[in-house]
Amino acid sequence: MMRFHRCVAASLGLLLFGVRLDAQDVAIRGWLVRGPIPADTGAAGVLRDYLGGETTVLPDSGQIVADGPFFPADADSLGQVDFNRVLPNPRDWSAGYAHAYVWAPRELTALLVMDSDDDIVGWLNGQRVWLHIVPRGVGRGRDTTLVRLAAGWNSLLLKVINRTGGFDVLGRLAPAPGELSLDGVHSQIRRPTELARGHNLPAPTITVSHLRLASAPTWNGPALETGATLRVSAWGRDTLRGVVTRLEQGTARWAGDSLGALAPGMSRSVAFAPTLDELRRAALGRTPLSAALTWTGGARTASLGVDADLLLRLIGGRIALGSWLADSSAQGRRIQTRLVVPATFGGEAVDLLAAEFGPNATYTIGGRRAEWHTGIIELCAPCRTGDTVDITIMLEPGRARWSFPTARLREIGYREYADGYDYARALAGRAPEITRPDAREWLAALGEGAGLAPLRARHAAAYAPLVAELRRDTLHLVGNSHIDAAWLWPWSETLDVIRNTWRSSLRIGSAFPGYVFAASAAAYFDAMDRLEPPPPSPAPSRTARSRWSAGGGSSPTRTSHRASRSRGRGSTGNATSSAASGAARAWRGRLTRSATRGRCRRSTGSRGSRRSSPRRSAGTTRPSFPITRSGGRGATAPASSPTTRTATTTTSSRSSSCGIASTTGSAPARRAT
Repeated sequence: MMRFHRCVAASLGLLLFGVRLDAQDVAIRGWLVRGPIPADTGAAGVLRDYLGGETTVLPDSGQIVADGPFFPADADSLGQVDFNRVLPNPRDWSAGYAHAYVWAPRELTALLVMDSDDDIVGWLNGQRVWLHIVPRGVGRGRDTTLVRLAAGWNSLLLKVINRTGGFDVLGRLAPAPGELSLDGVHSQIRRPTELARGHNLPAPTITVSHLRLASAPTWNGPALETGATLRVSAWGRDTLRGVVTRLEQGTARWAGDSLGALAPGMSRSVAFAPTLDELRRAALGRTPLSAALTWTGGARTASLGVDADLLLRLIGGRIALGSWLADSSAQGRRIQTRLVVPATFGGEAVDLLAAEFGPNATYTIGGRRAEWHTGIIELCAPCRTGDTVDITIMLEPGRARWSFPTARLREIGYREYADGYDYARALAGRAPEITRPDAREWLAALGEGAGLAPLRARHAAAYAPLVAELRRDTLHLVGNSHIDAAWLWPWSETLDVIRNTWRSSLRIGSAFPGYVFAASAAAYFDAMDRLEPPPPSPAPSRTARSRWSAGGGSSPTRTSHRASRSRGRGSTGNATSSAASGAARAWRGRLTRSATRGRCRRSTGSRGSRRSSPRRSAGTTRPSFPITRSGGRGATAPASSPTTRTATTTTSSRSSSCGIASTTGSAPARRAT
C-alpha cells in the first residue's frame, strides 16, 4: 500500500510539473472583465458581438460598454480567471470578456496560449486571431496560436461563452519558435494614452508556425514519406494578396498551396510532403529547412526547425506500407507490394505486423515462405540499405480484410527509453544512472555505422536495476469509453455511434484473441438487436475469440432488473443483468454480417466520437517501461506473470456532462515488461 501511494504521489508530482509556468512565459495577472451578458446558443451565439464593437473596443477601468462596466480582476499564476467568482450573478448561456494591454519593446512574434470553459474567441489589436467552438472544462493552455505584437502597446481581448457550469478564461504569452525570449514584454489594465486614436498594428508581414508532422509515415518504395503542414498568418492593417508559400532545403523545393488573399490575423494551413530522411537532415542541422513566403509587395524567408524527438517517435512507431496491389484472379485474397530498404532502416531488424490476417494466411517475403508468430512476420534482420523486399500475402478463405499490414522496428529505441526515464522517476522515485536520452544523438546514429546498438546497450544496462524493482509491481491500465444517448445530438446519431462501436469491437476481437468488450447499457444491445437483422448463416468460429459482456444498466423491457455491484478482481464494475446479457448474446449473432458489409470505419464522423486501436500509435501513446518487444523475438511475460501489464483499448467515446452509458474493451498487452 505504501508503494502504491508513493507511485500515485510521484505521478501527481509529474502532472503538477507539467503545468508549471515556464520561466520565459508572460502570464497576464490582471484583466479588465465584463459580463455576464446573456448569450445565444450555437455557433451564432459564439460569433455574436455582445459589446457592439468587439474589434474597436479599448476599455478602461469603470468604462460602461453594452450597459455594463469593465472592472479589474486578478488572475492566477497561469493567467486564469474564474468568471463564476468575479462576475456578478454568473449564469448559464452567457458571455464574459477579459481584456489586457500588452507592451512589446519591438515587433515580435509570440505564442498566445489560451484556455476556456466553454467556447473562446480571441482578438489582438482588433483582429480576430482565434476561434474555438467547444463544450469543455478549463485546462492549462490547450489552445495556442502565433501572433505578431506591434512595437509599443497592444490590445488583447478574449471572449468566453459559458454553456453550463464552469465559466473560466486563461491567457498568457510564450516565446515563439525562433524567439529567444519575451524580455521586456509586460501587461497592464489601464488604457495607455498612446492608443487614444485606435489600435496599434505591426508592419505588413507573414508568419509561419513550426512544421507539424503527420502521425504515421508511409513506406513507399525506397522512401519513408510523411505529411507536414504549416500555419501561415498575415499581419498588418490590410489584406495581403498573392500569397505563395514553398519549402526549401538546399536545392530541393516543395511547392505549397497558393493562398491568394490572406486577411490580417487569420491563418491558413499549407500542406507539404517531405520524406523522413529530408526531415532528419534538417533536424540534425545538416541541411537546413526554410519556408519561402512571397506576397504582393513583399517577401521573407523563415527558418524551420524539426523536432528530433517527434521524428524519432514517428520512426519508432507503426509504418504504413503504400502501393498494395490486390490480385483480382484470386478474388482479391492475394495482396502484394514491393519495398526498398531506406538508409534509415539500414542495420535494423524490421517486422511486418499482420495480426488481423491470422496464422492461416500464407506469407511470402522475398520469395520465401515466412512464419507468422503472434501477428509478427520478419521482413529483414538486419536490413541492408537498398535491398528490395517483395511481400505477398494470400488471405485465409472467408476471413475479412479490415486493413493492410504495417511495419515496425523490432528493437525498442529512443521512444521507449525516453518515456521509461520519466516512468522511473514517477514509479520508483528516482531516475536511471544515466542522462535522459538525447534525441539528436539517437537520430544521428540511426542507420549509420554501428547504428543504435551501442546506445541501446548503454541504456539497457543503466535501466536494469530499476527494471528489477519496478517489475515487483503490476499495473493494470483500464480504458473506458463513453457513449451518451442524447445531449447535444439526436438519438439517430447515437445509433450510428453504437453500431460502429460494436463493429469496431468485433474487428479488434477478431485480431486479438482474449479481447473483452463490455457495455453497461442494455438498451444499446436491444437497439442493435432490433435494427440489425439475423445473419444468413451461422457466425464463423472466430467471433468466439473475443468475449462480450453486458454489465449493469437497466432492462429494455418493462421489468426492472437491479444489478448488484461486483468487486471481484478484474471485474468490469457491474454484475450483468439478465436483460443485458440476453441482448448481448442476441446481438453477437448479428456481428459478422454487420462487420462484413465493408471495412469498419476508424471514425464515425460523429461529434465527439473517438476510436483507437490496441496497437501502438505513432506519436500519441506512451509505451510501457522498456525491456523488449513481445512476439517471440524476445522474452515475453506469460499472462499470469506479475510483471504483465494489461493494455486496454477505447473503442468509441462521446464526452459530455451526462453519464448514460459506459463501454470498455481490453486486449492483452503486446509488449513484455
